[in-house]
Amino acid sequence: MPYLTVKMLPFLVVAWFITNGWSYTAVVVGAKYDIPWLTWAGGAWISLLWFPLTIEKPITIFIAGLLYRLIYKKPFIKKEKKLDEERKESGDIKEIQDDYPE
Repeated sequence: MPYLTVKMLPFLVVAWFITNGWSYTAVVVGAKYDIPWLTWAGGAWISLLWFPLTIEKPITIFIAGLLYRLIYKKPFIKKEKKLDEERKESGDIKEIQDDYPE
């Protein structure tokens, strides 16, 4: 899986905090400093995250991918595609030409 690299880990952490972490922080800070609306808002979001049909994980991975592209300025490339390109450059694979008669 191209997303599970060491370079991707900080982006996954930041994306997790954007989608989930703020709510856990809000519950703790709201309870410590007696801010009921903050505790309620964080708790409401956490309860939605634990709902079985929540698509939070794909959203987190999507945000991490966007942040990765913003910083490194390159998209994810599957290894097979990258290997094919390297083989074409080295001459191991010849490109197929579309010379079909009409």
